[in-house]
Amino acid sequence: ISAAMVNDLRLSGSWYSALFGPPNLAASLATFPTTWTFADGDYNNLGGANNVYPQGRNVGQWQIIDDFSYVRGKHEFKVGLNYRYNYVSTYAYGPNISGLLTFNDMNAFVAGNLSDGSTFSQAFATIGAEPLRLYSAGFYGQDTWRVNSRLTATLAARFDRNSNISCKFNCFSELAGPFAGVDHTAATPYNSAIKTGIGQAFPSLEKGVFAPRVGIAYTVTKSTVIRGGFGIFSDLYQGLIADRLLRTRRKSRPSQPAPVPRPTVAAVPPKPTWPTPSPPFRKVLPPAPPTPSWLRAFPVSADPPSIPSPAS
Repeated sequence: ISAAMVNDLRLSGSWYSALFGPPNLAASLATFPTTWTFADGDYNNLGGANNVYPQGRNVGQWQIIDDFSYVRGKHEFKVGLNYRYNYVSTYAYGPNISGLLTFNDMNAFVAGNLSDGSTFSQAFATIGAEPLRLYSAGFYGQDTWRVNSRLTATLAARFDRNSNISCKFNCFSELAGPFAGVDHTAATPYNSAIKTGIGQAFPSLEKGVFAPRVGIAYTVTKSTVIRGGFGIFSDLYQGLIADRLLRTRRKSRPSQPAPVPRPTVAAVPPKPTWPTPSPPFRKVLPPAPPTPSWLRAFPVSADPPSIPSPAS
C-alpha cells in the first residue's frame, strides 16, 4: 500500500474425494450379500471385506487469510484474520450394513447354525451420506516494539472461535442422560435411552478463546540472541469426532426385539453307501478242464524229487 503499510490477502479453495470400497459395491453385494469369516479350518473369507464399506468422505473447503501491518517509529503494528469453512459429506454410516457372519467352528458351518460362539452382526442405518458443516475463525492484533538496538518486545492478543459441527438433516444423537444413569437392559428401547434428530454434534461449545501473549528478544552478541515468552494457545478439535457421534443413530427397536434374520448354510449331504460284495472282491473263475488221457499215465507227486548227493 505504501512504504509503511503492507496488506497480505490470500484466498484459497479445495475439494477432494476419499471414498473406499470396490468399484461397484452394489454389484459385489448382489454376488455375495454378506461377508463370511472363518476362525477355524483352512477356508478363506467369503465376500471380501464388503462389510466395512461404504466409508469415506467428500470434503470441500474455502479459506481467507488477511494480514495487515503498519510501521510507525519503533513500533510495527499487525492485525489479521484467518477464516476456514468446510463442507463434508461423510459416509460413516456405511460399515457393516451388509453384515458379518463369523464361524467360530467348522461344525457350525457344516450344520448351518451359530453354535460354538459363532456370531452374526449387522447395522441398520437410517441415514446416508450426511452433509456436515464446520468452521474456525481467528483474529489477532500485535505490537512489536523495538525498545533499543538490543531489546525487542512483542505484545499480542488473539481470539479464536471453533464452530459446533452441524448436520443439515439433524443426523446426530446423544444419550438421554449420563451413561451411569441410563438403563442398559436388553428390554430398553433405543428411543428412550438415546435422543436422535439433533442438529449439532455437541450440547454446548466454548464461544471463543481469548489468548494474550508476550515475548522478548535480547541480542547479546552479533551471533547470539536470547528469546523468551509466554501466552495462552488454543487448538482445533478433529472433525472425525462427528463420525463417532452420528453412527449411533439406528432404527428404534421395540421392547421385545425380533431376532435378526441370519443367513442359512446348506448342510453337507451324507456320503453315499456302496453295496459290499460277498465274499469281498472275489473273482469267480471257470472250472478247470479235464486232464488229458495221455497225461494220466504219468504220476504227479507234490513231493520234491530225491536227488543223490555227489560223491565226496
